[in-house]
Amino acid sequence: MKKLLAIVLTAVLVLAFAAITMAEVKVTGEANFGLVLSPAELVSQFSDCKLVFDAAVNDAVSVNAAIKGAMGLDLDALDGSYATSFGFDTYSVSDKIGNGTLKLGYFGTNFNGTTDILPKVIKDLKGANNINYSTAIGDAMTVQIQYSYQTGDGFVPAAYLAGLKYNLGDTMAFEVGMESKNFDELNPTENLSGTAFNFTYTAGALKAYLNYESIGDLEMKDEIIGVLYTADSGLSARFEYDLVKDAADNSPMALRVGYTVNAITYQLDYCKVGDDSATAVKANVKF
Repeated sequence: MKKLLAIVLTAVLVLAFAAITMAEVKVTGEANFGLVLSPAELVSQFSDCKLVFDAAVNDAVSVNAAIKGAMGLDLDALDGSYATSFGFDTYSVSDKIGNGTLKLGYFGTNFNGTTDILPKVIKDLKGANNINYSTAIGDAMTVQIQYSYQTGDGFVPAAYLAGLKYNLGDTMAFEVGMESKNFDELNPTENLSGTAFNFTYTAGALKAYLNYESIGDLEMKDEIIGVLYTADSGLSARFEYDLVKDAADNSPMALRVGYTVNAITYQLDYCKVGDDSATAVKANVKF
């Protein structure tokens, strides 16, 4: 069954990319590039380097592909040199079916809500073979289900995901999600469950949000509160604070300042946990 699924996914991707060459498509995307400014041992490393393409084959079918690069100290070398790597970060084919969308491929799915700086307990769910279906119920509710698996080195992490999002008018929205997967490669037969909850309140240019994530069996959780301000001038500011303290009784916090002009967004990120801090700059270009 799993080999058959992999063959089907591969065939769909090949046919979709072939369709692009035979049809007039609309291609959009973005390019990200970032550098670490501190701490000193990480200066000049890539904090983010990604090229994203979205192609609409027709009104129903679309293709997504993202290439991501990374650079860091070469741990196998003794001369302090850097090693670089590039590869696919995501790729998928989406097809609108009735009121829903079927998505196949390799892509990340999470319930991080509006949070965008601090790391979360439940990471992106990126199986090599993902099947995701989402559909709208009425004007306010969206539900999604997903199955993923990845094989290699005897480790077969299967994952299941279900989520619900509900908009309360134009100002409030909440989202609930549940995941069940192999979080621990050392115990591949043990499935653990994670739960996420997001709440967002919007008032003009100001957006306040709460993100709660928990993996009960591992006694791990995050309770992140944040606020995002976006001005018509292109200036934006974001602040996030995790109410859950680390082992040293410190709470992670982060600040981002950005400015958008001519479809290019420049931003500065600052993260701090206790006495440790990190700073990075990033540019995002949309086309």
